[in-house]
Amino acid sequence: MRIREFGDKKNEIVILIHGLNIPWQMWNEEINIFSEKFHVIVPVLSGHDIEQGDPFISIDEEAKQIKEFVLTNYGNSVYMIIGTSMGAAIAFSVVADSKLHSDFLVFDSGVFVSSNPLIMNINNRMQLSYKNKTKSRDKKTLEQLVIAYGEKLAPFYVEMADVMTDDNLLAASNAIGKFSLSKQLQLPNTNIIAFHGTVFMEIMAKKAAKYLKKHFPKAYIKAFQGNQHAQLSVNQPTLFVEEIEKAIQHFS
Repeated sequence: MRIREFGDKKNEIVILIHGLNIPWQMWNEEINIFSEKFHVIVPVLSGHDIEQGDPFISIDEEAKQIKEFVLTNYGNSVYMIIGTSMGAAIAFSVVADSKLHSDFLVFDSGVFVSSNPLIMNINNRMQLSYKNKTKSRDKKTLEQLVIAYGEKLAPFYVEMADVMTDDNLLAASNAIGKFSLSKQLQLPNTNIIAFHGTVFMEIMAKKAAKYLKKHFPKAYIKAFQGNQHAQLSVNQPTLFVEEIEKAIQHFS
């Protein structure tokens, strides 16, 4: 795993964890905003990196590498960990053993409850198709890519699709499909914030939000009507940061 860092290392730490089948550059705007006040750490998840071909093994392995990097270089506490989609499951796994503490956990379209086999199969086929059609430069897919991610992010997705293997993509997709947050997880000193959309593809994120409210009653949950999966963090970064700041005020 490659780790990118931005901002003054003397400042409090914010960790940004991207999702499945999306490049780390999805955070470019958030990096610009957060790095003014924080030191920003951005892991490039295994299997998603155009510069090194490390295989995706498991969510726990991704979390272990992030945690070890922070513990070794910055100590056992960070201000905030933000995860989108699969990044939410990794974020939870980073703090699960309490060796690393985060004041806030923030999720956009967080996925951390297991899927049924049918949904897993549909998602696997969809992710593979999108990635491979991009790699083959299918005209319609490239047009959809710009609509989905915008002109700034789309080229980074194309670069990632060119190097990502089917095996790595399926390993990550299956890992998140089978992942289920432990009911025994206790985070008494961590504030949890979760956002999600309302369209059909947000079915697992909505299910995860209900889980949060049940097991972490003080969690701050907000739905964005009509939003697609990860739309807030990917396509509306300024609003995303504003909503995080509002949620933080809720806990003060």
